[in-house]
Amino acid sequence: MKYVIANWKMYQGTRGGAALVRAMLRAYRGKTDLPEVVVCPGFLAIGELQKVLSRSRVKLGAQDAFWEDDGAHTGSVGPSMLKDAGCEYVILGHSERRAEFGETNEMVSKKVGAALRASLRVVLCVGADIEGPLRGSLEGVLRKDVGRLLVVYEPEGAISSQGRGAEDLEKVLEAFAKIRAVLKDLFNGAVSVPLLYGGSVDGENAYTYLREDAIDGVLVGSASVKIHHITDIIGAALRAMNPRGL
Repeated sequence: MKYVIANWKMYQGTRGGAALVRAMLRAYRGKTDLPEVVVCPGFLAIGELQKVLSRSRVKLGAQDAFWEDDGAHTGSVGPSMLKDAGCEYVILGHSERRAEFGETNEMVSKKVGAALRASLRVVLCVGADIEGPLRGSLEGVLRKDVGRLLVVYEPEGAISSQGRGAEDLEKVLEAFAKIRAVLKDLFNGAVSVPLLYGGSVDGENAYTYLREDAIDGVLVGSASVKIHHITDIIGAALRAMNPRGL
């Protein structure tokens, strides 16, 4: 299984997002052995996209969640609210949240715990500094909950808005080895956690990463709102899953 997770950030709204998803669904209509495709729009578009995706195999996710399910938290959205709206996944710990909103490992850890309690699948992001954020963000997570965890390696400098470009494959694989070592230590033995790469992924370079057995998928930012890129990325995942032909 390969994962393609589309993090729309603030690049796409409700009307354009619905049109984009419909075009994406048309492009792969009739395909059976698809990767796990997850679309993560802004909060305001979740309701409309849930209607569009309800009869498809594409999953719905969110870009963030608060660490409480209810209470006096103006402007926040709790994980149970996301679950009720049709979300199955949530991205947590993204470097933009850390940089722009001051999120700490402790805050991310509380969000992870709340999301797991709501039965969401957590897409946890870590940057170039792997060990501290990974350990801190997973503090308190039990081994029984590991099955709903995915970890994304997304070095800050490789994010497209930073302009440096995608990370070299060799460095990504080295980072994945570190992540697996930390996870093994945290959970007292090897665990099966999908590892994804994120950072300037587009239709031209996606296959470079997806063809590697050690890389379970990609987290896609700005390219995910461009129909030719997202369909090419899904196509790259299909090629990686079916190397002898579709």
